[in-house]
Amino acid sequence: MGLFDPPPPGNMTTSTGKISDAAYAWFRSLGQSLSGAVSGLSTVQGQTESGTFSISFPVNQSYRAKINSAFGFTITSITSRCASGTCTATWNISGTDITATPNSVSTSANIQTPTGNNVVAVGQNLNCVISANSSCQYAIFEIAYTRT
Repeated sequence: MGLFDPPPPGNMTTSTGKISDAAYAWFRSLGQSLSGAVSGLSTVQGQTESGTFSISFPVNQSYRAKINSAFGFTITSITSRCASGTCTATWNISGTDITATPNSVSTSANIQTPTGNNVVAVGQNLNCVISANSSCQYAIFEIAYTRT
């Protein structure tokens, strides 16, 4: 059943002041349409997704990878790689370090799986701190996460 057009205002009630059959049918279609729309929202939670963050010419400093997150998520892995050189990448959520081995960024892919402090709440920032840079160029990070 789809959403019906609402009855004209004068037809919402009967002459005795009770809700009319047309109004009842419209309210029922409205409820069913909203129920269908809202039921799809739960499929986003728990869904595994990923995002990419890159730095063309990284230097030893902190970079903001995600600003003021619009949704909560749990980081499940961080993969790093670069075109040349090496560096180390550590990650934090609004200043709190993610519990994981730092990413050793090189020309070979490196995957790190966080073991704690890896939940980003709505409004928090995800930061990447580059250190031990040795001519690293074109660093790219793939952050896998599950929405919460």
